[in-house]
Amino acid sequence: MNPRKHVAIATATLAFGALVAGGTAPGAFASSQAQKAPTAVAKQTTAGQSAAGASVALARPACDYPQVCFYKGDTFLAGYKDYGYQGLGPKAKKANYIYNSRNDDGARIYVHYNGGQKHWECWYPKEGAGLNPGWKVYAIDIRKSATCK
Repeated sequence: MNPRKHVAIATATLAFGALVAGGTAPGAFASSQAQKAPTAVAKQTTAGQSAAGASVALARPACDYPQVCFYKGDTFLAGYKDYGYQGLGPKAKKANYIYNSRNDDGARIYVHYNGGQKHWECWYPKEGAGLNPGWKVYAIDIRKSATCK
């Protein structure tokens, strides 16, 4: 699938994310990969399929290679492409969806839950995910490894 078309595919799992993020302190990410704890983000594959298997087309602007793009709904907020750890600017911190358009590089996305619990998760190449309520992004670390090592 064309990477630009992939950006336009979002998952209905954003609505389900709050349901899967149970427990007293929900985790940061609900992924199609197995997680140890409930999470607050629904990841999708390049085909746009979420953990629940549902997909919905949204009109997000394209995320040009080689950026990691931050969106609020359908609105592009910011894009980052430099390697290494970077604190996010005020616009990117408002994001509720993130997409990694890079071909071979993973991006560690750092989040905190209501100002408390902190966590990072690897956004693999060509992967997008939406943040659930209560989770806020604060930094990114683009790595020269697809698995963020």
